Amino acid sequence: MLDHKTSERVDFLFTYRARPVAKTYINNTIIPVPCRKAGVPPTDVRGNITSHRARSTIATQLYNAL
Repeated sequence: MLDHKTSERVDFLFTYRARPVAKTYINNTIIPVPCRKAGVPPTDVRGNITSHRARSTIATQLYNAL
């Protein structure tokens, strides 16, 4: 698919009928499921766990591991 910001071809992780799934659906429906299964609360002192926060947390952990 084409990214709407950069017009580059990209692979989307979550799609439905060849369309990207909305961020609100991902953050309100999909993200809470693995949090629940892992016993992680869906919120913390910084707010809700969202797809953006999860991505930046993993990036920080990878950077700190160097």
